[in-house]
Order: sequence, then structure tokens, then C-alpha cells
Amino acid sequence: MAGSLALAVFLLCALSGPGSFDATDGAELAVAGHRLEIPHSPGYPLLMCALRLGGLRDYNHLRLLGCVLSGLAAAAVYAAIRSFGPGPPASAGACLIVVTSGAVLGQIHLLEIHGLALFLAACAVALRRTRLGPYAMGMSVFGGHPLSVVLLPMVLDRRWLRWWPPLFLPATLWLYVPLRSQTAAVMHYGSPGSLASFLEYLTMYGGRLSSPSAQGLWSMLGFMGTGSALALLAAIALGRAGPRILVSVVGGLAILLFYGVPDVHAYSWLLLLPLGAMAARGLQWLLSTESLPWRALAVLLVAVSLFSGTRAAWDRSGQTMRVIASDLIRGAPAGRILCTSNGPTYYCAYMLEAEDRRPDLIPVERFGIAYRFRPFREPLRSVPPELAGRQVYATGAWGSLPPSGLLFSAGGVRLDWEEYDVFSMEGLPEEEMARDMLAEIWSMRALQEESREGAAAALSRAREMASSPAAVRAVERLMEGLGAAGG
Repeated sequence: MAGSLALAVFLLCALSGPGSFDATDGAELAVAGHRLEIPHSPGYPLLMCALRLGGLRDYNHLRLLGCVLSGLAAAAVYAAIRSFGPGPPASAGACLIVVTSGAVLGQIHLLEIHGLALFLAACAVALRRTRLGPYAMGMSVFGGHPLSVVLLPMVLDRRWLRWWPPLFLPATLWLYVPLRSQTAAVMHYGSPGSLASFLEYLTMYGGRLSSPSAQGLWSMLGFMGTGSALALLAAIALGRAGPRILVSVVGGLAILLFYGVPDVHAYSWLLLLPLGAMAARGLQWLLSTESLPWRALAVLLVAVSLFSGTRAAWDRSGQTMRVIASDLIRGAPAGRILCTSNGPTYYCAYMLEAEDRRPDLIPVERFGIAYRFRPFREPLRSVPPELAGRQVYATGAWGSLPPSGLLFSAGGVRLDWEEYDVFSMEGLPEEEMARDMLAEIWSMRALQEESREGAAAALSRAREMASSPAAVRAVERLMEGLGAAGG
């Protein structure tokens, strides 16, 4: 049963995922992995080594890794749920509800840590009664994601009093960060070359606990798909849960309510894994009855969840970031310096280094991260128009450069805006960062339009795209400047 589930979910992930990268962390991990460098804390050394040892450089290889992890996660989730007592059919149904929910499958589509983290956490649950249990839990925390510690209540076994030493053995994985930082670049902010800086790096995302907000929970339900969420709740309502599972449910719920990160829904698996164990008991009750309608209801719940979750995660055309990065790189004239900042950095780094696009350009980053060439010891407060006699073309400048220094400008050459794919994109992407990047790109066009009407139209489109307060203010300042010039 586990093998069949693994194969089915592998194929489903392959069919439903995007053809290109479309998430910031995924692009960062892709670049860091192929160079065996250090991404944002805690560094994810297990994933970095998997990427490096597998020679996974091309994005198609990265997608293959995500699909493999989806299959492994399905097998592990099935084993974890089965270990609580439900029979194979009920455990398989609950496994599909969890793994194919939009909130989980959508994250596995991205080159992110969450597919690996779910696999390791489910292994810890499945192996909790064996001598490997403590080690598996340690791997979940130190090799997957530290927040999987909230699943400890449903994993902890009284026999661990004799088996506890292997629990902390995987913590040695984190030595990768300070040891590797002596010879490799830190792809994110921080410099863990000493004990103090290493601790500062590890706590980079500390202090994120905030006042309770239901936004994370609503985001999870939205990404799951309506049918998937309702099917899960219906199965849970027909089952029951032990106290240890309930404690882990509360822990996962607390992450969604109190952890103040923009993509908190990405941690939905922390809640869905214990909820899946509860749902399996409900499905088991339906399947154990001799009434055909009740059994049919169990099958229907799983089918509805599978369809709804897959539909919510379906993203065959997710190429917003790739289109943006391609056009940004295309806009820089030959032999110039390309200076990126914030959002576009990792996408451009992937295309310039992993795909070897535009070898004539010298890429740098305003904060001194991501690229091999790092001429700045301190983050640049503003981008200079020239470096070593080469004109700088930058994104993320937002007014700190003259128009000739912004991408899409070719030193006074009249541009054909139809050459850039980004201006023909329709609709609004879901990611706030993507919308802000599009707002900046339309602002660049506005600054380089030859007619006032063209500039006004481009700024209007930029204002429509802008999402964050900073982006909105930047566009509005440009609109005010255009109005003053027109007056």
C-alpha cells in the first residue's frame, strides 16, 4: 500500500507542478545547493547536501527532487497514521487527504524545505516505538525544520528514557553552517563564522511570535481547497483522538496563529499530520460499518479531498518570477554591471549562474550576498551609477539611480516595450513580492516613457500592482512627481 501511494503521489506532483521556479526561497535554495553554500537560517544542511551530491542544478532536476520527496512523504505519512491503529484503507485515505491538500502539495511544488520536513516528521511518528524513534525525531528537527518540535507530544514514548542519546545526534548537522562559512559564502543575511555570529544567525528568524492572528489559519484553509478542508473536518468529526495527538494539534495550530511570517501557511503540515491521524479514525469507523452508503461516504470524502486539493495546488503555468528575471537580465546592455536588490536577486542569480545566462554581465548584489563577486564590504545605502568605469544597471533602486541606470534602459536608446514578456502578463500573481516586483518594473517603464500619457498609464498599472506599503508609497511619490511636472 505504501509503495502504491508513493508512486501515485509522485505522478500527481509531476503532473500538477509548475514548469519553472516561482518562489523566493526555492530560488535561493537552488543557488545555494548547487554551490554548497549557506541559505537562510538554520541553513538546511541535509537539503543542501542532497542538492549538491545529486548534482541537481537544472530546474527540472529540482522539480524531480520535489516529486520524489512527495512520494516518500506519502509513504511515511501512511506509515505514521497506520501506527495509530486504523486499517490500511482508512490510513491510505487519510494520507491522501493530508498530502494532496493544496496547502501541502502546493509547497512541495516549490523547491522548499517543507516536503523534506514532512517526510522526516512522518518518519519520526512512524518509528516512535522503535530504537530509531529518538534519532528520527532529531533528524526531523535538525535535518528538516526546527518547528517540527511541536509534534513531539505525539512522538514521545516512555521507552525513550533509555533511548534518548540519539535524539540529539542529528544536531551535529548544524555544524555545517559555521564550518562551511569559512570557505563558502552566506547566501542570506548574517555571517556565522564565530560562535556569537552563529547564534545570531540561528536566531535570525527568532522573535517572530506575535499576537494571535487567524490569517495563517485562513490562508491554510484557502490553500487546501474547500472540498479538501470540508472532507478533512467531516472525517475528524466521525473519529476521535488521544490526548497526545490533541496536544500536537494545539501546537500546530499555535504556529499558524502566533508565528509572524508572511507564508505561515507553508507550515500547514505541522497541523495536518496529527489531524490526519484523527481523520483516519473517522474513515475507519465509516469503513467498518456494514452499510454500503457509509462506506461510499468514506470513499467520497477522500475523492473530493483529492480533487479539490490537487486543483488548489495545480500550477502548471507558474512562471511569474522567471519571466520577470528573464526580462530584467535582458534589459541590461552588454558588458555592464547588473546590480540586484531584494526580490529579484535569487531568480537572477539562478539564471545567471545555474543556467549561465548573459556571461557578459558582472552581477553584484546591493547587500553583498548571492553572487560570487562581492565588491561591497558593507550594504550599499544607494547604488552608484558607475563601478570601475562600468555603468550600473539596477533593480530595487526605487529612485536611487537616474533613469539611465534602471533596467530596461539602454543608455538613451529607444526601447520596444513589446520585446519584454513581463508587460503582456495578465492578472495579479498571488505572492505579494511578485506584485511589488511588477510594480517596480512598470515604474521603470514609466520613468523611461517618452510621452507623459504613456508614463501616466504605466504608473497607473504600477499602482494597481503595488501590494506592500513601501511599494505603494514609492509608486505614489512617482505619480506626484509626474503630476508636478505636468502642472
